Amino acid sequence: MIALLLLACGPDKGTASAPEVASSVYAGAVGMSFAFIPAGQPDADTLFVAVREEAWERRIGREWDDAAAVGRWSRSFGEDGLALDGVVVLPGTVTVGSTSGAATVTAEGARAVWYGTFPDTVAVQVAEGPLTGEQVFARDIGPIQLTVDGAVWELATYGEAEPEEPVDTGETGSGGDTGDTGGGDTGDTGDSADTGAR
Repeated sequence: MIALLLLACGPDKGTASAPEVASSVYAGAVGMSFAFIPAGQPDADTLFVAVREEAWERRIGREWDDAAAVGRWSRSFGEDGLALDGVVVLPGTVTVGSTSGAATVTAEGARAVWYGTFPDTVAVQVAEGPLTGEQVFARDIGPIQLTVDGAVWELATYGEAEPEEPVDTGETGSGGDTGDTGGGDTGDTGDSADTGAR
C-alpha cells in the first residue's frame, strides 16, 4: 500500500499531452445530408452532399429533388481517417499537427459559417485532389465548410438524407413479382425532411 502511494506521489515524468480524438466524431455519419452555399452568396445554387456508406453523393440546385447530379466521391473510413476518391480529407486523429496522406489538421476550436457558429471544430488543409484547400468539420455534425475546386462552400443546413435511389440491376426477382414495391409509396414526398438538408 505504501509503495502504491509513493508511486502516485512520485515526481512528474513529463507534461500531459492533449488527448487524441478519433476523427469519426467529426466525419459526418452515414445517412446525413448537408446543404452548402458559396461563401458570401446566400442566393446562389446549393451544393447538396448526402453521406452514403460508400460515397458522398453530390447535387447542385435549389432543392435536393430538383438538383442536378454532379457526381459522387467514393468514401472510405478507416485508421487513416476519412478519404474521398482515395484522398484523405480528415486524418484518423484530429489534433493540431496530425497528418495523414495529403491532409493536415491546422486548427481546432470555434468556427462561424453561414449556418452559425460551431464551438468544436477542426480545420484540415488538404494538399491534393478536388478538395484541395481548407475543409472544416464540426464535432458530432460533419463537414461545415468545404473547398471544392478552389471554391469555398459554407454549411446552410443539415439533417437526414433522402434514401439512396435503388440501382436497377435488370433482375426481376424470383416468382410472384407483382410489381408492388411493398412500401405503399403514393409518390408524396411530404414537406418534412424530404431533402434532409434545407
